[in-house]
Amino acid sequence: MGIRVLTVEDDERIRTSVKLALEDEGWHVDEAASGEDAVTLFSHHEPDVVLIDIMLPGIDGFEVCRTLRRSSDVPIVMLTARVDTHDVVAGLEAGADDYLTKPFDLDILEARMTALIKRYRGTVASTKLQYGEVSIDQKTHQAYRQDKLLALNPTTYTILEMLVKKGYLIL
Repeated sequence: MGIRVLTVEDDERIRTSVKLALEDEGWHVDEAASGEDAVTLFSHHEPDVVLIDIMLPGIDGFEVCRTLRRSSDVPIVMLTARVDTHDVVAGLEAGADDYLTKPFDLDILEARMTALIKRYRGTVASTKLQYGEVSIDQKTHQAYRQDKLLALNPTTYTILEMLVKKGYLIL
């Protein structure tokens, strides 16, 4: 499947137009009309990027952003009509990676989302090591051989990680 976007927007016309435009470009779009719906959808289908409006029924976009940030580093773009400097700063302080005001150009939105996803995936990918059939997830401290989890104690894991980093592993 392609890149998954979660769009959090209470205005159905805007939400639908963003969804249709992004889907025309090959993105998969999940929609939420409220902050609560967004948090639920996010927990079930973690997207590659999240677009959040500030003014939402129930919990506002700032709180949605803070909530998502507690469990994920996924790229977040605030997409709102509010242009006040205070709102931009508040959005970024809540954990947003970018802030775009409505009306916006779809090409600019796509370019920003693509750049954020590349940086995010680069960070995530840098926690993985691969050497032949052995892969190591440095974030979880787990090692796999042919996609089967290896039962290693911490010392053995550390030695294996060092050998893979140096390219000394012999299979």
